[in-house]
Amino acid sequence: MALLVVLFTVRDHDLLDEYKRLAAPSIAAAGARSAPAPMWLDDSEEEVVAFRFPSRDALLAWWHSSAYQASVPTRERAMDARFLFLDG
Repeated sequence: MALLVVLFTVRDHDLLDEYKRLAAPSIAAAGARSAPAPMWLDDSEEEVVAFRFPSRDALLAWWHSSAYQASVPTRERAMDARFLFLDG
């Protein structure tokens, strides 16, 4: 198992919705599921989401896939984000 934790600040909510629409099929095709996201203990404005992938290889294959990479330009306009890959 591997986790992808995304820490992000939204720049454009409409573009974020578009990014979710574009990225969701590739996430599902990779066998990933939503995972409980950590919570901030301070007043951070960043949002957090997490996804559980079947393996590190599955996570990396998804990350580099043409299906996911097609959504990246929209993601970059929609939010400022940091991505953490964790082996589980």
